[in-house]
Amino acid sequence: MKKTKKIILFSAIFLCFLVSSFIYARYSSTESKTISLNISKPMYAITLDSQSGDTQGTATIYEKYNVGYYLDNLGTNQMTELTNAITKPTKAGYVFEGYFTGTNGSGTKYINSSGNITSSASATNFNSAGNLYAKWVNAKAKIGNTYYQTLQKALDAVPTDDTQTTVVLLANTQEYLKVLAGQNVLFDLENNTITNNGTNPVIDVYGTLTMTNGTITTSTTQGAINVKSGGKFTISGGTINATGTRQAIYNDGGTTTITGTALLTNVSTERAAVHNKKGTLSITGGTIISSNFSGLQIDAGNITIGTLGGGVSTTTPVIQGAGVTTGAGYGVYFSVSNTSAKFYDGIIKGTLGTFSDFDKISATETGYFYSYGTEVISGATYDTVCLVAGVTVTFNANGGTVSETTRYVEVGTEIGELPVPRRTNYVFDGWYTDPDNGTLIDSHYIVNADTPFYAHWTNSNLVVTAELNGVQYHLLQDAIDAVATDDVERTITLLRDTFENLTIAQHKNIVFDIGSYTISEGGSNVTVFHNEGRIKFINGTVVSNGTGAIIDNKPTGTLIIEGGTFTALYNRGAIYNEGIVEISGNAYLSSKATGKPNGSSMERGTIQNLANATLTITGGTVVGIHQQAISNLGTMTLGVKLDGTISATTPEIIGKTYGIKSTGTLNIYDGIIKGVTAPISGTISDEEPNTVPVTGTEVIDGETYNTRHLVAN
Repeated sequence: MKKTKKIILFSAIFLCFLVSSFIYARYSSTESKTISLNISKPMYAITLDSQSGDTQGTATIYEKYNVGYYLDNLGTNQMTELTNAITKPTKAGYVFEGYFTGTNGSGTKYINSSGNITSSASATNFNSAGNLYAKWVNAKAKIGNTYYQTLQKALDAVPTDDTQTTVVLLANTQEYLKVLAGQNVLFDLENNTITNNGTNPVIDVYGTLTMTNGTITTSTTQGAINVKSGGKFTISGGTINATGTRQAIYNDGGTTTITGTALLTNVSTERAAVHNKKGTLSITGGTIISSNFSGLQIDAGNITIGTLGGGVSTTTPVIQGAGVTTGAGYGVYFSVSNTSAKFYDGIIKGTLGTFSDFDKISATETGYFYSYGTEVISGATYDTVCLVAGVTVTFNANGGTVSETTRYVEVGTEIGELPVPRRTNYVFDGWYTDPDNGTLIDSHYIVNADTPFYAHWTNSNLVVTAELNGVQYHLLQDAIDAVATDDVERTITLLRDTFENLTIAQHKNIVFDIGSYTISEGGSNVTVFHNEGRIKFINGTVVSNGTGAIIDNKPTGTLIIEGGTFTALYNRGAIYNEGIVEISGNAYLSSKATGKPNGSSMERGTIQNLANATLTITGGTVVGIHQQAISNLGTMTLGVKLDGTISATTPEIIGKTYGIKSTGTLNIYDGIIKGVTAPISGTISDEEPNTVPVTGTEVIDGETYNTRHLVAN
């Protein structure tokens, strides 16, 4: 046995000698050699726990050795880099975050979310790890069966080849989102909510985005949806709610479609719920509501409300606005003079009016007409307008001419204000149901079927309308023409109602005694009086049904109103003053003026007092039904200075926005001023000495007005 051990030991020593000799001989030359070795790579038994995942991840993990090491260095420079082949686990509704040494995402991450080994891992780590545990985070969105940690990451995965991709939101999220050009995204928000990140809008749309459900909301100075040039946004369901200072939708050159049951709201006092800066906007359904501004503001673009030829709906879409600031309170507000919109369906509602300017409606459904009304919503009264199918009324001028030959009227309703035809040397006697006989009709006539009406005439030599100095005239204008241009005051007495457009030349001085009669304009787009002289009204009624003012007082004109009622029923003011106007007594002036005159920086009032014009009001009442009662760019005086009394009741100025809006000279000595927004907008130039203003509130027709008057100090 001892002999055997000696033989083995000797053999080992001899072998070592031979190897040493070989190595010495091999490397004793000046040329260095490299020996390639094929060395097995150590593998590690690692258990991957998916932590309740739907699939279990797998891995082959081993040490990486490079060949080509010098033999004498082998063993001291073994590589600790690891290579791997990882199959990631899956779990519905979650995103894989990586494998960690501890459960529930605790410990050290050895494998990241892409399946790569982290820099924290080493051969020694893996050799001792034993188990690795998956970490999961809740997914916010998915495309098909692929889950994403944020909604924007899901959007980033959408191709840019215009292929529509459905992106599903799985939970509420707060993000700034961007849909790129070429992307076509169908949002399924599953009744979840997207809010913005505080510094950006919720979504900038450069590509195509369709929303069918869920909620988008913002409470910052940013809006909800910005549709950029080339972008397309369609909402057919769900809610966009802008609770901050911006719009629900801002269309900045893209194509926006609102339809279905979509609801868009905002509360801003300076922005509409939907603002079309430019581009194309189609509203065929849904509800648009602004509680403090106009529902829709149009700066430019191609705007269509409703669908042509589809049968007119009076209930959808709904566009609603409330408020009293500039541009507010309309269902639809046209902010630029050359804008327009087509109106085929729906109902428009506004506390100051429906459309800010009906002249900007470029098309409506043939055979339908505007049906006006009011509606009380949350205690506030809204004007409403929709289109309703009607019967056809034709106006046959019967030898004369008339601007309106056809009208559509809702069955069973009053025909309304009637047009006034013209015929040389004849006086219009009214509209009748027969060319020669028939029944005389008025604005209260109920229409139940297609009906023609015929103008009846009397030769002007056979009737009288007015009297001047004991001489009777067939037309009021004839009496006016008979007044000499010598600045001497003369009185014209009206003997019957008349429909005329009247002109008073310079240096004519006329007192109109209208009595119980009415003067109305003789056409739909003209003023009743065009005054370059001096005229005074003491009683009677003057009405404008068209788009002109009641009295256009030119720079040489003086207008004195001591009594009577002056009513502008359309969207223009009662008086457009470039000269001198004096109002006193029990005069009453009102209008439904809306919008701005062409070229003017200030909204219309019942009285529009222009720069270089003078307005003095010592009595009476002036009412602005939709906007301010008085727009003053010139010089305005309310009351009489130092007359020994300070009236707190007359004159009375009442405006739906302001009582008086002034950028000119404003002197206040008497009276009470009322406005929903405020009694006065502007600077008071002079006030009755030794007085102090008293402010308060007054409820008029269910709405609270702020009031202001003076009392002795």
